[in-house]
Amino acid sequence: MKKRFNFLPLLFLLPFAACTKSSDSSTNPVNLPRGNFAGQFMLVHQSSLTGKLDTSYANITLSLAASGNFAVGGDTSKIQAGSFGIYSGDASSINFIDATINKLTPNTVKKHLNGTFNYTYGASTLKMSLVTDTLFYNYNLTNY
Repeated sequence: MKKRFNFLPLLFLLPFAACTKSSDSSTNPVNLPRGNFAGQFMLVHQSSLTGKLDTSYANITLSLAASGNFAVGGDTSKIQAGSFGIYSGDASSINFIDATINKLTPNTVKKHLNGTFNYTYGASTLKMSLVTDTLFYNYNLTNY
């Protein structure tokens, strides 16, 4: 009989526990990077034939507006395309939708800032990366 009395208070509190408000992390605003950044874009390509890595660099600028618009500039002559579009994200990833990608010729030599990138942002440094089958995109940028 004693065991039944030990559980009785717990059974009484169980329906009330289901009604308590839990902390919802989705209501916490995400502090996405904003402002003007400059730094290095690095593209690493792994040859599917030889397995060797080919690395290219470009100094670029990136503008991230509070409105959700972005623009890429700087050295856009060889590997990074100058572009603009919209972006959104959460605490660990940013999704860029580049409005300048020509849908008729998607396999351009220059790379567009398009897709979902993992990122870290702190002490005015923004680092973003994306890995595909044979490509590694790396952005190491600083607020200016």
